[in-house]
Amino acid sequence: MIADLSVATVMLLARNDPIIPLGLVLPSIADAPFGKLHVSVMSRGGHLQFPRGQSLGLAAPRNGDVISQLASYWLRLTG
Repeated sequence: MIADLSVATVMLLARNDPIIPLGLVLPSIADAPFGKLHVSVMSRGGHLQFPRGQSLGLAAPRNGDVISQLASYWLRLTG
């Protein structure tokens, strides 16, 4: 459950996800503990794929793909 998060978590959502509608997820975000959930709503992509060139807003290098941004962010968290 989102209310039970104990570690920093990144949730990637897409406006047009064909499997998990944005409106289904957004109401539960408010239950997350303060500072534990970073939510990025991407304008393109969905469910399993996000096109290159989108920023997650994590202050991570934006070198082309979402996976690289996530890896940089997680490495920064672990020191």
